[in-house]
Amino acid sequence: MDWISKFLDISKVPTKIIFWIFLLSGFLLLMPSGWLTTLRLDEFLKDYGKFVGIGFVGSAVLLLVQAFLWLRQKSRQSKQKKEFEESVQTKLMQLDNFEKAVVREFYLQGKNTILLPVDDPTVAGLLQKRVLRVVSRNGEMSLAGMLFPVALSSFAEQHVTPQLVDLPTGSPTQAQVADIVQARPKFIAGIERRNWLRDL
Repeated sequence: MDWISKFLDISKVPTKIIFWIFLLSGFLLLMPSGWLTTLRLDEFLKDYGKFVGIGFVGSAVLLLVQAFLWLRQKSRQSKQKKEFEESVQTKLMQLDNFEKAVVREFYLQGKNTILLPVDDPTVAGLLQKRVLRVVSRNGEMSLAGMLFPVALSSFAEQHVTPQLVDLPTGSPTQAQVADIVQARPKFIAGIERRNWLRDL
């Protein structure tokens, strides 16, 4: 099995180098004899032709191996992306009322990025489900919890709609507005109070 390990090590040689070996050796092997004579390469090919041939075949095989590995990696990445998107989409369809209230804040505040306490169980759960993502490493302590700038994940952003988070279509009634305000996460009042004090 040692030869397999050695071959795999060789296959890690940069593709550019392998390609140039393939191109140069192929050029020497397939060049018309008249050109070889003109370029004074005919004697070189007579002396080292077998090595040029080995280089051509070997580099061709390595290019094929690297192409196969690249295609397999792309296929795996595509499968993983599809599985991830299906997983997030399923989780979006299964949001509970508390999770919907958090996601609804992006609409209510009219922002792509909002401050949320990442240590809140509901927010932490949405981060774990990859519905939300933290967009900065800089957070700050507050009475509402450890606040970080948070946004919807790129995939969730494409699939979250007002209907998904139970926002009424058209102009809401006073009763609907009252229900929405009542359902806002409890930590929102603390964050708004903090923002108000900071802006004084």
